[in-house]
Amino acid sequence: MDDQSIKSTTLDEIKSVYETGVKFDKKSYYERTLFYYQQAATQIQSIQESSESRLYLEYDLYFDMANCYLKENELMKASLRREIADILSKKLLDEIKLEQLGDDHLEIATLYGNIGLVYSKQGKYDEALSMYNKSLKIKLAHLGNNHPSIATVYNGIGLVYYYLGKYDDALSVYKESLKVEQAQLGDNHPRIATTCNIGLTYYKLDNFNDALSMYKKSVRIRLATLGENHPDTALSFRNQAQVNYQQSNYRQAISFYQKVHQ
Repeated sequence: MDDQSIKSTTLDEIKSVYETGVKFDKKSYYERTLFYYQQAATQIQSIQESSESRLYLEYDLYFDMANCYLKENELMKASLRREIADILSKKLLDEIKLEQLGDDHLEIATLYGNIGLVYSKQGKYDEALSMYNKSLKIKLAHLGNNHPSIATVYNGIGLVYYYLGKYDDALSVYKESLKVEQAQLGDNHPRIATTCNIGLTYYKLDNFNDALSMYKKSVRIRLATLGENHPDTALSFRNQAQVNYQQSNYRQAISFYQKVHQ
């Protein structure tokens, strides 16, 4: 077996470890997720030579690891992995993908979107919007208005507007994202539970009735798919508590806060 075959086999094994982590991530088992991501990150350092396949895998690994640490509120660890992912993504974009695929390929759109997410997490909102809009333009041209990945880009843009305090703009884009996801996934899919983003935006606009309506939909889905004791479900309870407090429904607010701390 030549050296190239040995290296490829090793990358395949590392990719298998990484993909096991992805499966746990989708189930919101973040401790197990990080165990496999860290194992893959350690293993990939043993490969001395740089290659396109390694760069792709390493980028995906650090990008997903950063997001997982963020979900676990390990902000410093998330920030470090985001910076590594940012470096790798730019290397991919500059050295490989633009040259090979052209600037209107779907894989380029995915990279633009991922760089947008990194910029957003770093507070570089103008740069984030630029990347997201490049991604959206390419994806709309290739996939049309109703593809799930379009919803992902809309959601990213909405989040940037939310961080910038442009709540009306955020609400408009979030609704576009929700419309696409409902058309593709139905009303009860876990991704639809991100209606809490719309709820948060209504809350910032002091539209408490609509915020509460969105939070109720979110908690209903999360109870059915994640259970009562999951952190995301607790977040939905907490959101409902805050709205009830603002509406002077103090007993209801206390009831939801108690569910958060059960």
